[in-house]
Amino acid sequence: IVRNIPHDCRMHDLLEEWPADGSYDFLHLPLSTGGRYAIGYAFISFVTPALAESFEAKRQSRRVPRFETVRRLRIVSAHIQGKEANVRVLQGRPSSRVRASHCRPIIFKDGQLVELCD
Repeated sequence: IVRNIPHDCRMHDLLEEWPADGSYDFLHLPLSTGGRYAIGYAFISFVTPALAESFEAKRQSRRVPRFETVRRLRIVSAHIQGKEANVRVLQGRPSSRVRASHCRPIIFKDGQLVELCD
């Protein structure tokens, strides 16, 4: 989990900061009811533990560039680990039926973007 995400941050902002370079296969930025604001954290699942450690080393206690905030990122291990486990949890929630693309998680399978229901 990446905590202290600025509330005005959107998925496209995270994708600019954390390019989809194959190091992760799941990225979810939960938004407030109505999809107006980030609620302050993001879930990201890396394809290897080494890639997760590298991400953490580069970004722990740093601010998200382009956002005026004093809050620094705090990266911690999530209770649920792995893309498949995260997808299983989300499939039973209303977020799996959200039509607005900016509110849905980003999921990759074999390097290709896929929908949550696939």
